Amino acid sequence: MTVIDELVQFGLTGAVGPVRCGALLGEIAADLGAPLDLGRVGKQRRWPHRFGYGDLELCACRCRRVLSLTVQTWREAIELPRTGLGPGQWFVRYRERVGQSELMAALRAAGCAVEEDARPVPGQVTLRALGSGVAFVFGTDHRERALLECADVWGAGHDCPPVEPGMPEDGFGLGEGWGPAPGLRSAT
Repeated sequence: MTVIDELVQFGLTGAVGPVRCGALLGEIAADLGAPLDLGRVGKQRRWPHRFGYGDLELCACRCRRVLSLTVQTWREAIELPRTGLGPGQWFVRYRERVGQSELMAALRAAGCAVEEDARPVPGQVTLRALGSGVAFVFGTDHRERALLECADVWGAGHDCPPVEPGMPEDGFGLGEGWGPAPGLRSAT
């Protein structure tokens, strides 16, 4: 499987392995192990909170549902989580940058319809997969071709139920303290 194959699957399904909008953090951690704690979205509140598996970043709400996921593709090597690789092996590493024409050809060949975002931003082109809502963002300031910078998708928002007093720590920071939750790996 190539990184383009992985991105086509993301475009078709809106998921990277077991990680998808609406999935519970505990279920994802059962498949992939503890995520990297990437910190709060806002300074004043713990939730929503960012977590990571290699170059896959996800944002989760207080009730531990995934709100969004982003594949960062601007680095020289891209690491994506994968289940079933064996003990201690959770990531597949790809060492290639992805061009707009190559990815669009692969998406078309897979039957994934895309359209260009109607709100252009200088220096980039955003193409959205119609079925899944995944946005592919290409930087256009590269000399020879537009290169994929990231791909992301946002799920439908919801109102989290209130946290009941005395609920036990769940490993993702549900407890009273603001410090790192047990079982999470810190990004700092």
